[in-house]
Amino acid sequence: MTKRLAFVACAALLPLAGCGGAAPPIAEPEPVEPEGPSKLLEPTLISAELTTEVNDDGTPAAPADTNFGPEAPAIFLVAELDGLPEDCEIEAVWTSSARSKPLYTSTATGAGRHRLVSKLIPRGNMFEIGKYRVAIWLNRAEIGGVHFSVGEKASRFTTVKELNLSAWTEVVSKRPIDSKLSFRSGIKTVNVSFVVKGAQPGATIRVMWLRGENLLIEEDLEHEGTRRYALPFEQGKAIKDGEYAVEIEVDGEVLAKRTFQVGGKTVSSVVDHAALGVAKGKAKFPKGKKTTFKASTKGLRIGIGFFSLPDNAKVKVEWVALTEDGEQLLHTSEVTLEEGGKQAPVIDWTIEGQLAPGPHKAVIILGSRKMAELPFTIE
Repeated sequence: MTKRLAFVACAALLPLAGCGGAAPPIAEPEPVEPEGPSKLLEPTLISAELTTEVNDDGTPAAPADTNFGPEAPAIFLVAELDGLPEDCEIEAVWTSSARSKPLYTSTATGAGRHRLVSKLIPRGNMFEIGKYRVAIWLNRAEIGGVHFSVGEKASRFTTVKELNLSAWTEVVSKRPIDSKLSFRSGIKTVNVSFVVKGAQPGATIRVMWLRGENLLIEEDLEHEGTRRYALPFEQGKAIKDGEYAVEIEVDGEVLAKRTFQVGGKTVSSVVDHAALGVAKGKAKFPKGKKTTFKASTKGLRIGIGFFSLPDNAKVKVEWVALTEDGEQLLHTSEVTLEEGGKQAPVIDWTIEGQLAPGPHKAVIILGSRKMAELPFTIE
């Protein structure tokens, strides 16, 4: 692991006095030019990832994750910000569910487009097992954050199945006849139901309701064996029109997500989940969350879980390199799915030659509509 932390413009890293114990010596950060002029008028959190290692330019050097072992030497937040006003005050606030006060707060100032890197080290030799969160604040207003856990990673056999949304006025334990993705204006309750399989006894199930990037409500349940859970989303009055999402998390790992619309446009199709892997052998859906590949890789594979597809849906994947000169389209993969509904196509890209090291992304497009992006790195 690198002994020196460098980051773009506004990131500031202070010794972790708030976590107890002496922080290891860290070299003074070297100033790096911002990645480019801001194109946004409002402060925006573009992305936020957690990792155990960073490169000299502040980019993740290890895969992003939200579950860490107690033995991790450090946990880094890498956040991309844009549209910051002049002399914007930036804070990364690290908290633990076991403590009432923040573990550590790093501060910085900046403007325009910036990369923020903040580091948390354990008290003593190891992190305490439990649930954590790091929140990002701009001028004393929270703009987003990341939940994570230590030593409580969900079993690799844990799954969330049969996630359904309905407008039923009562919370029920049976599976709804159908699952809706759009609801009329003025509705007061949206219910989610799902089945958790393979979790350890006493595992924590967290249901999070979001509007855009803003967390509205979260509720924790204790796992009581394989069964259907059902919970309502209510705000005491009519739910405002807009696009929402519900995420199901088991022991700190998000295992299922569903996007839905209240009023306005009708949500037709969504990407339920997607994953990247190496293209080899039978065309199976990639397992895990691999985001780093070798430059010598001969083929990449993407699996896409669609919900509510139309018949004869045209799916396109654009493989893009993120260079200093901007985005460079390397290849386009296309497939037509004759049967609609719930589908999980696997699409391969056979690579000729070698890919250049650096950041890349796979852009998922349905028809002419961009559905999702998966970032990855070539090393």
